[in-house]
This record gives sequence, C-alpha cells and structure tokens, in this order.
Amino acid sequence: MRYWFLIIIWSLVISTGCETFTGYNYESESVADKSRVYGTVRNTYNTSELVNNAQMSIGYLSTKTDSSGQYDVEYIISTDDNRNQPVPIIITAPNYHELHTDFLVFPPESKLDLYLEYGAPIIEKIWIGIPEEIVHQVLITDYQGIENINRVSTGIYYVKYNDPQIRIEVVEMQLYEQISENSAYFYATAPLTIEGDWFYDPVDPTHIQFEVRDQDGFVTTIDQKFSNLISPMPLFAPDALP
Repeated sequence: MRYWFLIIIWSLVISTGCETFTGYNYESESVADKSRVYGTVRNTYNTSELVNNAQMSIGYLSTKTDSSGQYDVEYIISTDDNRNQPVPIIITAPNYHELHTDFLVFPPESKLDLYLEYGAPIIEKIWIGIPEEIVHQVLITDYQGIENINRVSTGIYYVKYNDPQIRIEVVEMQLYEQISENSAYFYATAPLTIEGDWFYDPVDPTHIQFEVRDQDGFVTTIDQKFSNLISPMPLFAPDALP
C-alpha cells in the first residue's frame, strides 16, 4: 500500500510540474549569460565620419568610443526578467544631438552600429578682403536647416600705430544668399578706421574670429587655428553686396 502511495505522489509531480507541486520554479533560477556588444558610432549626415570619445550608457554599463568610433563591451544578462527586454542606450558627444534608443541583447554577441545627428553649425570657408572697406565672407552649413541659424558674427581687429593694444569689434554678419536648404553665404563690412586713430590690422593674417550660434544652443567658433579655411578668392563678388 505504501508503494502505491509513492507512485501516486510521483505521478502528481510529473503531471503538474515540479514547480507547481513543490512551489519552486526551476526555470526562474538566475543563470547569467554573457554577450559581446560592439559596433561603430557614426555621423548620420556623413557616415564616413566616425564619432570618437562618445559617452555611451548601455543598460548598467558605461563606456566610450575609441579613436575609430568603435566600442566593445561584455554585457551580462543576469536574470530571466531581463531576457528579451530591450536595453536602454544613451549616447552623448560634443556637437551632436543626444541619442536615446534601445536594443535587444542576445548571447553570444550582438552588433549594433549607431548614428548620431550632428547638431552644430559648420563653418566651411571664409574670405577676408579689403576692396574699399573691410569685407568678411563665410559659408555656413547647418544640417537642421539654414533657418536654424540664430546669429553669425565676426571679430574685426584694429590697432594703433606704435601701440601694442588690440581692439576687436564684433560685427554681426548678414545673410547674403541661401544656396541650399542647409547652406548659405553670410557677410559683414566694417570701416578701415574707427574713432580716427584705430586702424584695421591686415598685417597679421592670424587675426581670425568667427562665431555661429543656432537655435538648438550649439556654438561653433574658429580662430587662427583654422586659417586653413581661408579661401584665396572671394566666395561671391564683393561688389554684389547690398
């Protein structure tokens, strides 16, 4: 009789499932899985441009892209509750819009290439000339559209004879011509002398100062370090100015 009782109990265990009968869910026991999560972060608008030193948050992990815009981490899927659930991803980088997305991580490896939207205005080319007055010209590109440009300004350098002082007059640049949805020419003019004894300094070509601000809060500035942007020819005919 005792053996029949044991057989009946064993049959109940098999038919109802061990976890139902015993109250223990064997499948819910935490079994850690590892996944290699890797990929490359690029500029959305120029996919050949890699985004280096981007700060990344992948679930509980934090990492940065290397000089080639690549990242490579080991992600541990620690509980059944995390399985088949998207992992939140946040990426930030200077001059780029912050990216929020998610991704399903599967072992043994998961590749994910990501693309950031470049936000800052781009100063493509500049020209500085003195036909009859000082003329500064600049070509600006903004991937969010040229209407996103809030302010373009340039610094005009003046000096006094036999005086080491330098005076910088900041002049707001005006829209000359929009050549595409995202690009336009801007210009500014200034007198050769101000207040009688301050004279424009054309001698030092490193006296370059341009600043572009857009409505998203991005700011792009260039100075003498970017003198390679100087065009030897006017970007548009100076006598065509309004």
